[in-house]
Amino acid sequence: MIRRHKYFERNVVPDLLLTLSENYSNTLETVITYTSGDFSYRYEPEWAKFPEELWGWVISGIACDKEDNIYVTMKNKEAPIVKLNKDGEVVGILGKGLPITKLHGISIAEDGSIFVADDNNHVVFHLDPAGRLLQQFGTLGIPSDSGYHTDYVDPADKSKPITIKVYSDDGTEVEKIISNSAYKSIQRLAPPFNKPTKMLSHKGRLYASDGYGNAAVHVFDTDGHLLKSWGGPGDEPGKFAIVHSLWIDKQDRIWVCDRENDRVQVFTLDGELLKVLGGLWYPVDVWSDDSYVYVLQNEGRVSIYDMDYDLLAEIGHWQCGNIAAHSMTGDSGSRLYLADCGAKGVSRLVRI
Repeated sequence: MIRRHKYFERNVVPDLLLTLSENYSNTLETVITYTSGDFSYRYEPEWAKFPEELWGWVISGIACDKEDNIYVTMKNKEAPIVKLNKDGEVVGILGKGLPITKLHGISIAEDGSIFVADDNNHVVFHLDPAGRLLQQFGTLGIPSDSGYHTDYVDPADKSKPITIKVYSDDGTEVEKIISNSAYKSIQRLAPPFNKPTKMLSHKGRLYASDGYGNAAVHVFDTDGHLLKSWGGPGDEPGKFAIVHSLWIDKQDRIWVCDRENDRVQVFTLDGELLKVLGGLWYPVDVWSDDSYVYVLQNEGRVSIYDMDYDLLAEIGHWQCGNIAAHSMTGDSGSRLYLADCGAKGVSRLVRI
């Protein structure tokens, strides 16, 4: 069985997730496969071989480097970034000692350096491959003025607020309550940052999704000078409602997860809108290889598109607990790694 008890001790678990986890079993005799169109995947739960002290912490972000090492961001002050080799074994702990409150998305640049967003601190850290701080983008603890308020509740929102765990200035863990409809308080496109979610390095520029408290994609030069922003709150084409992640494909197109609008929007590197892909279920992350683009949806599905935006396959199903992840990456073999899968740590989808 999955070691869910430690997850439940350390994290606030929604009732639905608790039910899915209680019904989930993992034995040597169990082989789960997902097939759609010409795509079939073997599901490998608990791929990451975390030691007991690292197992069960919420994992918000995941990324892969050129050597197929996997990096995850944990809500763990003693192990904020964990590096895993291609066999899922822990080979490094990075970022300890940084002024971290709640890490989110992570990416690995071509030179091996690391970009990681701290959405609660309103900054993005740029680290060297050993985890030492090179640059900081944004002002620590100071959000830009987008009009965002964590306690705003839309009149139509009858859901329970979210309880998250963050670290205070003295390193202690505290709970923070955020309304599910707080993003609707955003009034304007603001400068960097208000709860950024991810940053990517690409061809001498940096691209950031910003994020939970803003509605923007920002472009910087490598020195951190802001070159351009686009977006703004709303559901019209080109507008956003929680910019949860972004990815740049082999054709230099930016795929942006517009989470609360249940869509992905695709742009040029200069922000020209190319395509709106709707009908998604809470899209949270995107990754691509040379042939396909994979869109992870937190409600339990990975949608696979070709480079012409044609939908080829949908792996998973509505409220599929095994695929209801928060972040995704892929390696050189196009194996997909899913992070924040409830009590299941990091799982993997291997094409067969």
